[in-house]
Amino acid sequence: MLTRDLISNSIPFLHKDDKVFHALQLMNDYHVTHLPVVENENYLGIISEEQLLQSDEENTISQIPVTDESISVQANDHFLKAIQTAVLNKLSIVPVIEEKLLVGIVTYNDLLKNASEFMSLNDPGALIVLEMESRSYSFTEINRIVESNDAQITNSTPSLMRKPGLCRLPSESINWRFLI
Repeated sequence: MLTRDLISNSIPFLHKDDKVFHALQLMNDYHVTHLPVVENENYLGIISEEQLLQSDEENTISQIPVTDESISVQANDHFLKAIQTAVLNKLSIVPVIEEKLLVGIVTYNDLLKNASEFMSLNDPGALIVLEMESRSYSFTEINRIVESNDAQITNSTPSLMRKPGLCRLPSESINWRFLI
């Protein structure tokens, strides 16, 4: 699923000549802590509630530094990239752009909802976590055992496991999560 499919048209944008008070009111009304700033539909960056609260209410947005325009995702990016951007930058919204034009916003809540659907967490079944050495792993063997018990693997997510006391991820340990 692409981020363009998750765009919310209800969240407004800020303009450089908007007052701080107006921006704070919008954040309160829409339950977000960030809003994008645009000038002639060109995306300039994001401003946070924290930045606004440290400024005079009569100031305009142009008097406050905004994040650079790199904190955004392209409309054709997979929605998982938008989740990564939101998490890394601690955002409540993720701006979606096309060639420096802001085409919309995706909220963090919408991203989590779609991640849940993407991972089939709403489907009936069980989540099984297997921990094993990667050299002992055979997806074919695990699938054979599961299917011999009249079940199906609907999702498989491998991840490297951290061993206590080590700073790097060892390649010999892998953690698999199966939704059955």
